[in-house]
Amino acid sequence: MPSLASRSYADALPPAMTAPGLSLRALTPAAQLWISGNPADAAFVAAASGVLGTLPAAGRIAGEDPLLLWQAPDRWLVVSERHRGADLARSLGRALEGLHAAVSDTTDGLALFEVAGPAARRVVGQGTTFDLDPAGFGPGSGAVTLFAGLRVSLYCLAPDRLRLHAEVASARFVWDWLRTAASAY
Repeated sequence: MPSLASRSYADALPPAMTAPGLSLRALTPAAQLWISGNPADAAFVAAASGVLGTLPAAGRIAGEDPLLLWQAPDRWLVVSERHRGADLARSLGRALEGLHAAVSDTTDGLALFEVAGPAARRVVGQGTTFDLDPAGFGPGSGAVTLFAGLRVSLYCLAPDRLRLHAEVASARFVWDWLRTAASAY
């Protein structure tokens, strides 16, 4: 059964934008999940890590695929290109069975944007008061913050490559905001 969101947000957006020193893309990963549990519970950490790899600490990301982004003291965002959301949720559910933990498949509920190039920090920085200085927010860093008035998950994959996850209902707004900011830099 197709989801209500049907992953159409990226199809409904204008094509990726490139400009000197900048590229903007809407991405549609195969899986986006929330996982919640107590990081002080060794059984939870072992079960989650067995499927996902190391759970990152506050303000960090870990792994490549799946990539994990710390969201709160007991919550992580899981992003994968290789694994479908339902399959990964099922695997995690089996691993965490009997533990005080939760897995939510939000694959169709989040929009993902990548801003890359030497101007990426300047463009993204126009929409947030979060400090994007590379000395404190370099590769492997992540945060939950406000961007253009919306709650987003923001992380740095490389010195000039940032990604933002926002609610899919805001996808067009975020895309238009990024394109406008990119054209103004």
